[in-house]
Amino acid sequence: MGELADACPNWPALDQRVGRTTLLRWSDDTAMAWVLARHLARHRRVEAESLGAAFASAYEAEPWRGYGAGAVWLFTEGRRLGSYLEAARRLHEGRGSWGNGAAMRAAPLGLAFAGDPAALDENARLQAAVTHAHPLAQDAAAIQARAVAEALQGRDAPLRWRHFLQRLSGHATTTTMRLALEEVARALDDGLGGREAARLLGTEVAAHRSLPFALWCFLRHPDDWSACFRCAALHGGDRDTLAAMAGAICAARVGPAGLPGHWLVRLEAAEALAETARRLCPP
Repeated sequence: MGELADACPNWPALDQRVGRTTLLRWSDDTAMAWVLARHLARHRRVEAESLGAAFASAYEAEPWRGYGAGAVWLFTEGRRLGSYLEAARRLHEGRGSWGNGAAMRAAPLGLAFAGDPAALDENARLQAAVTHAHPLAQDAAAIQARAVAEALQGRDAPLRWRHFLQRLSGHATTTTMRLALEEVARALDDGLGGREAARLLGTEVAAHRSLPFALWCFLRHPDDWSACFRCAALHGGDRDTLAAMAGAICAARVGPAGLPGHWLVRLEAAEALAETARRLCPP
């Protein structure tokens, strides 16, 4: 749904566009998130090469979902090598990708491992490594998953954003991500508006220049999903991924009742998604 924001300059236009859309189809990153969710429901942990093969199969079945050239190369090379982990390590001249795709799809891990921080961290980084070998991308995936878990576990209490960020920072393994989380705190302390926060924290494809703004949007609007989504989707840059990351954290906190019902009824495979979520995180 965040993709629709690219053609909609403001919230009324976006809400009306959604209202006129019969079926809200997801794109590549969300397709991979569902693959991950079903993988966790089946295996109860990340089996890296099996997950890579499942990603590749999902692409081959539905290549029209908007997969980028890097992902297509990765799936093809992973099949040729017999290892998706090795293919991911060969991207970008051996540095690996530091993009935000692994973080965007990490929400199911926050549901599956909410009560086990060590397992959450291990599995979040492992699923990231299937496509993103760079430490920053893996750090972002672990932090996004932890944010979903923290939001889920803290939904019955007022959110204390300093404590929330401190908990996330404890899971960061790179200096870059720890400093980025400090910038989120500074932006909240200074009372920045959305435009200023987006400029400071970033709205780019790079994980360390997008996840911080998604976190800021959630922490500004922790109990209002629509406001959180608007904040993430309407400040430019990688809008669909920003909205997906911020929206997933906020959805974990507010639950299904806090989501816009007139959107949910148009969501592709909505009941199947809900059933998979219940398998990962029983009521």
